[in-house]
Amino acid sequence: MLQNQVILFWIGLVVFLIFLLYLNLILKVLKIIKEKELGRVQPWIAWLLLIPYAGLVVHFVIVNDISNAMMKWGKANDIAFKDGGKKVGFSLCILSVIVILLKFLPPKAFYVLIILIPIIVLILWFIWWNKINNFEAAINKISK
Repeated sequence: MLQNQVILFWIGLVVFLIFLLYLNLILKVLKIIKEKELGRVQPWIAWLLLIPYAGLVVHFVIVNDISNAMMKWGKANDIAFKDGGKKVGFSLCILSVIVILLKFLPPKAFYVLIILIPIIVLILWFIWWNKINNFEAAINKISK
């Protein structure tokens, strides 16, 4: 029993550290967006992602602002960002809310969804992370 708790602690710590890396990227991108007057969201709002449940709502706002900034900046610099990652970002946010809602349902009723949706959320999260990382790299490359 204690061994399982130790393993879960270390898994939780690793996930939290990975999330802090993601949060750091979000902060950097929001600062760049604010400096270039491409977005409306203040960079400090990214810290609200750490608050359970409220972070989900904030994530919608951040995804929208970063996606709009990607499209504006891409048009101004002739770089195609298509939809600015809006589809992936909003899919990530919506499925994250569904994951939370599934926790309130009986596990046997939606067993497949309870396993499948978090995996999809993780995949979408990494795709979204990659999109904003590419956006930050493109801005830094052209700014130099």
